[in-house]
Amino acid sequence: EESIDDTEISRILFDIIIAGSDTTASTLSAALYILHEPRHSTQLTAARKEAANVDVASLPLEDLRTDLPYTFAVTKEALRLYPPVPFFGRTSIAEASVCGYTIKNESTACFSPWHL
Repeated sequence: EESIDDTEISRILFDIIIAGSDTTASTLSAALYILHEPRHSTQLTAARKEAANVDVASLPLEDLRTDLPYTFAVTKEALRLYPPVPFFGRTSIAEASVCGYTIKNESTACFSPWHL
């Protein structure tokens, strides 16, 4: 049975906390940048109006899509235009076949969300 030590747990938690806060900040910055461009003034007004009509402090997470559809759409567009991680890779843990291509064990595939 494999186990991990305190140092490895600490590194995993650090990655989760830093990655989560950094990507959230990046997405919020992109959304605010998009909305505050002069050509998007009507979209900014719509997002503000939507937020003003909802008690966001008590809104359950599962109701975000239905209660804030415009804000949700703005967030998705910000993620599409400015992905917080524009390039990443994954390493295979076993040999596999993907779309007719043979992927060897421990091969690294790199790709960008812009191309998905």
